[in-house]
Amino acid sequence: MTCYWDEHVLKLIDDRELREEVLKYKDQMDEDWVSLEKLLKLYSPDHFDLSKCNYELYKKCSAFISTRCFGWGLPSTILAPIADSFNHHAKC
Repeated sequence: MTCYWDEHVLKLIDDRELREEVLKYKDQMDEDWVSLEKLLKLYSPDHFDLSKCNYELYKKCSAFISTRCFGWGLPSTILAPIADSFNHHAKC
């Protein structure tokens, strides 16, 4: 996801508006992580291993969900991991 690109790469985006949107989305994702991290700390170690439930795992999970969610802007959305296969062709 573009919001997790390195800062030096983000600076290379020529379109100012696009770069601002990416940075805004990054800020939102970082705010969500701060909230989630507080909850993880509240309920660990009984339920979460904080050495594994970290920012890197959060980025991987958020990317997985964001890239497999279909229907944004429609009356409903769906998480469809099978949709990964839509852009692959079976070889006979």
